Amino acid sequence: MKPNPKDDALRAGETAPREDLRPWSTEPRKKYIIVAAGPRDMPLSQRLVNIDKEVIVGREPKEAPHALRIDDDGTSRAHAAFAVGSDGNVRVRDLGSRNGTIVAGSRIDSEVPLAEGVPVFIGDSVLVVRSLTGPEVEAIREDCASPLGPVSTLSGSMALGCRRLRRLAERGIDLLLSGETGSGKEVYAEAIHKVSARRGPFVAVNCAALPESLAESELFGNVKGAHSTASQARRGWLEQAEGGTLFLDEIGDMPGPVQAKLLRFLQDRTFAPLGSSKTQKLDVRVVAATRRGLSDDDNYAGVRPDLAARLGPHPIVLPPLRDRIEDLGNLAEFLANRLGARIHATAFYQLFLHSWPGNVRELAKALQWATALADPEGIVRAEHLPDLLVSHVGATDAVSPISSTPPQAPRARVRRTDVPSREELQRLVHKYEGRVGDVATELQRQRTLVWRWLKAAGIDPTKSRT
Repeated sequence: MKPNPKDDALRAGETAPREDLRPWSTEPRKKYIIVAAGPRDMPLSQRLVNIDKEVIVGREPKEAPHALRIDDDGTSRAHAAFAVGSDGNVRVRDLGSRNGTIVAGSRIDSEVPLAEGVPVFIGDSVLVVRSLTGPEVEAIREDCASPLGPVSTLSGSMALGCRRLRRLAERGIDLLLSGETGSGKEVYAEAIHKVSARRGPFVAVNCAALPESLAESELFGNVKGAHSTASQARRGWLEQAEGGTLFLDEIGDMPGPVQAKLLRFLQDRTFAPLGSSKTQKLDVRVVAATRRGLSDDDNYAGVRPDLAARLGPHPIVLPPLRDRIEDLGNLAEFLANRLGARIHATAFYQLFLHSWPGNVRELAKALQWATALADPEGIVRAEHLPDLLVSHVGATDAVSPISSTPPQAPRARVRRTDVPSREELQRLVHKYEGRVGDVATELQRQRTLVWRWLKAAGIDPTKSRT
């Protein structure tokens, strides 16, 4: 296959249009309610609601059009109200609902400030508040109409990233993706390949698993006798990806000399197999990925600076799942459907209270576990989830978002099964001079859960440190 001259021009220095890459930090931001998990037939127009005025959430709110209608059995007619306060922050209050309004695992009894990204449980649904720019809202609508990946995104930052990836994919430019382990780098690399409509295969290579002594041979191939184990000539990963896309995962783990040879290939698309002096030209698009973040000297640990620059002016960053928790509902439903399972609201409650250090990969493994233990009907409930995911906060009727009876208000005294009040949290933070680990030890809870409580209560522990 002959290389595309347009692709060669781009590789020589042309980049995508500036509008695809410029930051949107100057855009005004508005507060939105995002229904991260709710009725399956709920359209996008109802899942993304601007809080320009007080928004009433419920099954039959009378204050339409400033209302968010959620039609499920656990939601009261007028359940809760969201509004932007004079300080610019969102506040939420319960409207005397039957099942209560649960914020980060604690039932609220009065109007409380709501930090962005903190899950709010209303009936069988989960809501998240985010500040979004106009371009982010547009990008969310674009991706929901035509998802780049297997699941549409409701995250503003992720949607903008998908918009850029789609446009860059169409131009054939080499790319560098960055993101934590399990954040979906290979999934989106394959999506880039599909959007590009390249006729060759998608070939994925885990550079971290390549033996250092054989890395060059694996990538570029070798002639017979090139090294002690080269009993015959073999094609490398580059040749196998001819006409398509080569995905190099964890490129920072690739040996330095091999990175140098790859850099030469990216410059002129020519290479020579190990042990040969005859060069070949290939039409291969390279998408690389690294889990390592940007260091102080603007380099990625393990990746040659000149190689990183050749892969693009800057990497496209895939945010971790904890920073786009509004996507958890769609992702969990997608993964459960592939397993032939359905997720009960009790399980959703626990899923949204977990911090997901392993990102989407951890979510997939957790649902595989839960599906194996699920009911014969394939319904995943809280008790089927791995123990690590199950928060004791939601284990009692006092805070269950789907309880069939009116929940009881939390007791004033903090015990192992109680949720501490804001005053109690403030006292403990002051007592331990902002050391959240010590607060978690006294409360006998996980530190990540205590951090959520502090965030929901608007308490900054760093201000108590000496």
